Amino acid sequence: IRLNSVVTAVTQLGGSGAGAGARVVSVTCADGSEFSADAVICTVPLGVLQSGAIQFSPRPPQLDRLCRKQMGLMNLVWVWYPYQFWPEGYNFLGVSRDDSTVPTFTTFLMPPMTDQHGTRQAIVMCQTVGQFALEVETKSDAELAALATEALRSIFGEVGVPDAVGCVHSSWASDPFSRGSYSGGPIPTTAVDSSAVETPVDGSAWEFPELSFAGEATHPVHQGTMHGAYLTG
Repeated sequence: IRLNSVVTAVTQLGGSGAGAGARVVSVTCADGSEFSADAVICTVPLGVLQSGAIQFSPRPPQLDRLCRKQMGLMNLVWVWYPYQFWPEGYNFLGVSRDDSTVPTFTTFLMPPMTDQHGTRQAIVMCQTVGQFALEVETKSDAELAALATEALRSIFGEVGVPDAVGCVHSSWASDPFSRGSYSGGPIPTTAVDSSAVETPVDGSAWEFPELSFAGEATHPVHQGTMHGAYLTG
């Protein structure tokens, strides 16, 4: 296992008939180091593949099929408060709107979080999607905590929710090693679009293809999930 080695290129050096002991795939890293192998399994997120951050030579046809999909985005905002203000037993809250305002925080989860001493912590996890999920990545933690608290006060009232004491958030779209949260659509999407992990670059039935893809985006049924990634091997 080599850490802090950012791959920039995967090059096919030869096929299965290259000769006994021959290495057929070369992997190049950002620091200039190169590694050769008999085969490569690529499990980077779909967003990274779509960005072109890794150059494949030759470009395999299954990569084009994968990149027809879209990369979805969900950012999480964790906000903690000095004490629990929601009723005991609540673990989910939603905010509905009857006007045309653009929603910000609409879904809240209250996971049973404790500190190192086992003391329950008043932490709210906010799920954000769509355009607002992108905006989350441009805001400070203080701004996000204020927006989340404002939404919660629309449920419990101004005096029912204290000021937040801390906040952290994810930024999956701007993370160069993710560039999104999970794969999806577009419609129509066929099982063929998700089966690239099964097909060698050269289209042969070679038992150990030089280049294969795995990860949630390659699963024909459970894309966008952790178990989908696991099931692809």
